[in-house]
Amino acid sequence: MLYHLLTPLSEGGDLFNLFRYITFRAGGAFFTALVFGFFLGRPIIDWLRRLQKKGQPIRGDSFLVLINADAEQVKFTLPREAYGRRWQLVVDTADPDDRRTGPHASAAGRVVVTGRSIQVLRRMDDARDR
Repeated sequence: MLYHLLTPLSEGGDLFNLFRYITFRAGGAFFTALVFGFFLGRPIIDWLRRLQKKGQPIRGDSFLVLINADAEQVKFTLPREAYGRRWQLVVDTADPDDRRTGPHASAAGRVVVTGRSIQVLRRMDDARDR
């Protein structure tokens, strides 16, 4: 918006000619967002917390994404038990019909990923799964 207001002034001097340069405008947008974040960030977060009141805190699941870009299959070693005891297959791009379900592997186990495919595993041993 400042561009449209100040560009006509660039005919009269070098100072306002800066608004014709995209890098100056991008820097100005960054600085404006930074100022808004500093001054409005905390009040907006507090306001959103008050709106939530007694709502449940949002907690996400832990996922592990295995990507094989090679044409041949690759064996992946899963993280040790500190990161999860059991892992369930959620998505396998090599098996679009999703024929496999249930626990896929245990901690430090080996998983074979087909060539040029992706597998997404979900950790199954948090408090909700016990």
